[in-house]
Amino acid sequence: CCHNIRINTKENAKYSAATAITMNAVLGFVYVIFSGFQIFYLFLGNMTLPKHATYSEYAHEGFFQLVVVCIINMLLVLAILHIFENTMALKVSLTVISACTYIMMASSVLRMTMYVDAYDLSYLRYFVFWAILVIFLAMTGIVIYTFKQNFPIYRYCMAVLAIVYMCFAYSNPTYIITKYNLEKSYTLNSDGEYVSDADIDYLTEIYNAGSAKAVCDTALKYNDTELFESFYRYYHSSDADYLTDFRKLNLNKLIETSVVDKCKKQLYNY
Repeated sequence: CCHNIRINTKENAKYSAATAITMNAVLGFVYVIFSGFQIFYLFLGNMTLPKHATYSEYAHEGFFQLVVVCIINMLLVLAILHIFENTMALKVSLTVISACTYIMMASSVLRMTMYVDAYDLSYLRYFVFWAILVIFLAMTGIVIYTFKQNFPIYRYCMAVLAIVYMCFAYSNPTYIITKYNLEKSYTLNSDGEYVSDADIDYLTEIYNAGSAKAVCDTALKYNDTELFESFYRYYHSSDADYLTDFRKLNLNKLIETSVVDKCKKQLYNY
């Protein structure tokens, strides 16, 4: 019995936290310096690009840095909490690293926002924002786990991943992306009227993506009959026979037709 007790005590023993605190102090110092540059040049610099940098390079570099650093930080915090003694000094040092990670997340969101403002919103860019949300929630769970060891961190992370994925799937990305890009194309002219520079090719891409509701909502919001007529022409010329051909009939087509017809009545007041 005593022999078993000695074995269990040896197996459950953890290393001294001094080593981890020293390592975290060095890493935290580097992170604090990096975060300071992010705050000074990006947050307080009116979101301006560095010299000789494009939006694409700046956003992609920031996002992939975020992913790599956050994964390393999350694994590092979990490993340290399992290997070393959980002293208050250790928890504080891990909290500093976690706080710098949040600053990196904010930097990544700002970089991607700048990229979207310059090049419009796409499906992949929309997905990037949801990926950052997953990282943010996972890191928040790890911060809680740092101070509360009985927190079910692994079940929490799996639940976050499942819930965020379901929210992403049911958020209707095509509608959000299309509506954002269309509204972004409007500018206010000297007469106080909104004018859109959306081209016909983009309207064709919108229809192929099945975003009739986004076009109709935008046309009604800005009272843009030209936008609706351009879309309406492509909409009916592409699938004019879907009501007569049973093989092309589906529920989505019926819903889209109802949305388009309702929009036409509201737009032209008949």
